[in-house]
Amino acid sequence: MYIDTTSSSTVTEIEHYLKPMARQCINSRLDYRQISEIFKTVLVSIAESEFTIEGKSQTDSRISLLTGVHRKDVRRLLSQVQSKTLSREHGLITKMIKAWLETPELISKDGTPKPIPRHPQNGYSTSFTELAETLTRDIHVRALWDECINSGVVSLTDDGMVHLLTGH
Repeated sequence: MYIDTTSSSTVTEIEHYLKPMARQCINSRLDYRQISEIFKTVLVSIAESEFTIEGKSQTDSRISLLTGVHRKDVRRLLSQVQSKTLSREHGLITKMIKAWLETPELISKDGTPKPIPRHPQNGYSTSFTELAETLTRDIHVRALWDECINSGVVSLTDDGMVHLLTGH
């Protein structure tokens, strides 16, 4: 037997926020199936990132329990989110290279990119971290760093300097 424990004030508040979204969906010609898929994606994403238990990995089963979304759908939606994140990271790598190459103080007289420190340091106009932070707030700098290293875009020398690898 299912007992509804949701208070009427919570339902009223949610309805208040959903009405303008419903108008936008109808104006944008989104049907219920599309809206449902969007909402499932948001539910799964929020449950996965914000409702973790310290010291435990987040499982598809727990996310399914929190959201009511079927485990098979949770797995599918999480893989889609992961692939979008990777795509965004690759776009950010391109932006990072472009920003580095278009910043005059980061280019030497012979036209090659100067090395920059990984983290902010006195005596340097910018660092990898600062450059990355100007490009995005959505993806953590560490994720972008890891992807740049893994894809061979940058290297780190023992002195803590990051070198842009241009293939010269």
